[in-house]
Amino acid sequence: MPSGRASSRGRKFLAVVVLVLLGVLSLPLVALVVDTIDENLIAPVHVGLVLAAGIATWTLVPGVAAPGMPTSRRIALGAVVGFLSALTAYLVFFLLLNGLSGA
Repeated sequence: MPSGRASSRGRKFLAVVVLVLLGVLSLPLVALVVDTIDENLIAPVHVGLVLAAGIATWTLVPGVAAPGMPTSRRIALGAVVGFLSALTAYLVFFLLLNGLSGA
């Protein structure tokens, strides 16, 4: 029977994986929609979307944040994880488009 700590780690890991997948899958969709308006807005809109998803995940999903953690810290941690997920998405697409040798 898993302990509460192992279950919490599993939920955190799953939340991070879902946020990274959201970041990677939403980047081309955001580019598709926002590129018709202004291509300079793709990155800010994508980062804002993944930041909001990270904040929502860490504040609303039970068991992701440590019990008793203040809401402000949950928001900050969710924003950090969301931002890192967006950066991971940019890294994945850079490597897919340019390979390991770079641009």
